[in-house]
Order: sequence, then C-alpha cells, then structure tokens
Amino acid sequence: MFKYNKELLDIQQEYLEMLYDLDSQTLHVDSFVEYSSFVDRFEAFWLSKRLELLHIISDLTTNEKCVFLAGSLYVNAEENWHYDLGAIGERSIIDDPIMKMRPALVGAKDCKLTVDMQQLFSDAIHDTSILLKKYPNSFVVFPVAYYLTNEGDSRMRIGEQLYWAVLSYAVGHSVNSLKDLKGRYYTLDKLEKAMGDFSSKYVFTSLEDIQIPMEDRIHNWLEYSNKMVGFSPKDDIDAFFCASMSLVQTASNILYDCLSLGLFPFVRNEVYLNYLLLIADAFKEDKEMRCCIEYSLMGFLLHNYVIQDGVETIDFNEYRDKCRASNIADLFREAIFKEGQAFSSINIDIAVEEMKKIMGIVLEP
Repeated sequence: MFKYNKELLDIQQEYLEMLYDLDSQTLHVDSFVEYSSFVDRFEAFWLSKRLELLHIISDLTTNEKCVFLAGSLYVNAEENWHYDLGAIGERSIIDDPIMKMRPALVGAKDCKLTVDMQQLFSDAIHDTSILLKKYPNSFVVFPVAYYLTNEGDSRMRIGEQLYWAVLSYAVGHSVNSLKDLKGRYYTLDKLEKAMGDFSSKYVFTSLEDIQIPMEDRIHNWLEYSNKMVGFSPKDDIDAFFCASMSLVQTASNILYDCLSLGLFPFVRNEVYLNYLLLIADAFKEDKEMRCCIEYSLMGFLLHNYVIQDGVETIDFNEYRDKCRASNIADLFREAIFKEGQAFSSINIDIAVEEMKKIMGIVLEP
C-alpha cells in the first residue's frame, strides 16, 4: 500500500501554485533569457524536493503501476487525451514540462522566442495545471529527465549498445561501429539489401517513409530535424547512422528512464514506437524490457485507434475507477500478447478489435 499520498499531494499542490504564477506571466515573456529566470525557480524547487520525492516515487511505483507519458511535452486534456493515458496504470506520470524545456534554454543568448514556441510553453503550462487541479489523485508531475540528468553518460552508452545490437539483428551480422558498418556496407543499396524486410522499419519522420527510398527518408529527416543544424554528412552511410542513431537513442532513453524508476512508458509517437518495437524484437529474452514495450504498444493503440470520440461523456474519475477495478491493462495484455512472440508478428487489426471489445465491457453502465 502506498504510504505517502498526503506528502505527494502537498508537493504537487506547491508545484501547481507555481504553475499558476507562471501561467499568468508567460503571456508577456518573449525572450529565452527572461524565460530561463522562471526555469531557475522551478529547478530550485525540484532540487529542494529531490531526496524526498525520489523516496516517495520509489514507494509509489513499488505499490502501484505507474504509466509515464513518454516522448510528449504535455497530455492535451482539451482534446480529451487524458482518457487515453488514464486507461492503463493506477497513476499517470507526466514529466515536468518546464524542466523538459530547460535544455533548450541553457546557454541561450537573449533571442526572441517564436510565436509557436511561446504558444507551446503556454499550452504545456496550462494543460498541466488543469490536470493537477481536476485530477490530483490520477496525475503526478515528476521531473523525470531532470532527475536523471547526471546519468547522461550511462544513457548514451546504453543507447549506443542497443543501436549496434538492433542493427546487427536487422542485417544478420555483428556490426559494432561506424567503421565496421562502412567496411561491410559502403552504399545505402548494399545496406538496404542486407536488411531485407527490416529496411522498412528504419523510418525517420513518419511511417509513410516506408513508401519512399531510404535515401529520400534520410534527406527528409535531415531537413526536418533541428538536431541536424550545421551537420554535413560525409556520405550516405554517415547520414543513415546519424538519423537512425538519434531515434534509437530516443527510444533507448525512454526505456532507461522507465526501467530506472519503475515506470511503464505510454507512447503516442509512431516513429518512437517503431524503434521500441525493433529493440524489443532484438532482445526477446529480456522480460522486463518486453513488459515496458507492451505498455508502449497498448498506449499507442489506445490513443490512435481504441479510444473513440464521445468518451468524454463519461466522467473521467468514474472512467478511471472502472479501468483500475478491472485491471484493464492485464486484460489487454492477455488478449494481445503471447509469450516469446515477436512484436512484428502481432496483427494490429485484431489487437485493436480485442481492445475495443474489452473497453466496451469494462465501461458498460
């Protein structure tokens, strides 16, 4: 039984009051330097709570299944997406959007924020405020990425190991470095042929990438990704490595953070999910990792296919209570997954129909 509910609610209330203050002020902020002063206050707050909160979260995740919104800045309650997140798990964990934005502000000069960036900040703050105010026993804000900042080297090292393991699985040979990759497959054509069907799994901007050649996928990603500013690949294999490494590293970070804190990742982004599934198939024997990725797939299917328009007609607290009481995540897992089955062999259409059927039974009046 979770012992620290009052202490957790007190911390969340204190954070919520800071958000209210920030929400009113961000309407008049348009520079990185001004905004970073707000971030400093939140950093000081989380630092002062670190030891207490890590202890509380450890007890919470030991006693309750906690689902973590991975790869998204905020939930988007106005679109009722909290119903997706609220279906599985006993509590939903949201990374603090303020601290998640922090890396973009560190060392920034006094430059103006774009209108889109200002709107993103405002939306994230407003959305998080709504959830904590209306559903304090369902949603918890926790600075996941910030608290694990000091483990950056470990995250990078594990991400690199996963990258070469997954690529080796795809090509059917051991590949351990970029030099090794270039030595074996010095053109994209050779690499694609070695991958066979796995080449369709290496997508970079959306699943629609499957329809276009690998070279075009990489080109689109280089244009799309802000991470690539100033990068000039020496050749096509360099470009493939950089694009695919970035996305495998993102998926690896999601797994690392969740496994470190005892969380289950809820993923809405199809590209991130794609690489999580690749990792899972390359490490079939790792049951803990597989369980995490099962939740990722369930979350993706819930968000994109299962939760229907009109769900908001059900009171959210009643909806969540019914999902908890039925252990709906376990029902989904029993219906969809078979021990040892590759994720790539799961029939998504059948999985969606099974989940809809279960959801309908659980939500019956």
